[in-house]
Amino acid sequence: MSFGHALYYPHINLTNKNWVKHSLLFWDKISRIVPSSVEPSDNEDITSIKYHTGFIEDYHPENYDTSNAFNQFSDQLRHILESDHFFHDRYFKREKHRRDYRRDYYERRNFYSDMAKSSGTYIHVMKIDPRMKEYLFEIGIAVPGENEWEDWVKIDNEIGLLYMAHLAKS
Repeated sequence: MSFGHALYYPHINLTNKNWVKHSLLFWDKISRIVPSSVEPSDNEDITSIKYHTGFIEDYHPENYDTSNAFNQFSDQLRHILESDHFFHDRYFKREKHRRDYRRDYYERRNFYSDMAKSSGTYIHVMKIDPRMKEYLFEIGIAVPGENEWEDWVKIDNEIGLLYMAHLAKS
């Protein structure tokens, strides 16, 4: 019994050959979204599986893909991110003791930025429409990558997962 097609996220590199071998039992194919400027660092066995079986497929997003994902996702995203419920959820997951709720609420951009820096995940800039990237920076849900991560955006884990799902569908 096959479950169809799987999207490998949030990483690009496949490093666990046992995971790949086990996934052969469940899926027809594994896809990953890989910017054209990035070469995955897979181990030798996984590279062999990729080229001999076609089981692993790299998808290189184009500008129209990220633009389409932005158009589909931005209205839903704004509604979620600008809601009080989103802030409350993030605040009480992170702050076991109420520090200064009122201050953090009014300075939520800084609160979100600190959260993204400490526990976010990286998404390559070529996977994100520039308008989306600027909006996420503006509200603090994402921050620019630093040092060797300049081509990456560090984003809240759950928002990153939702965005990648929309990108995969577009």
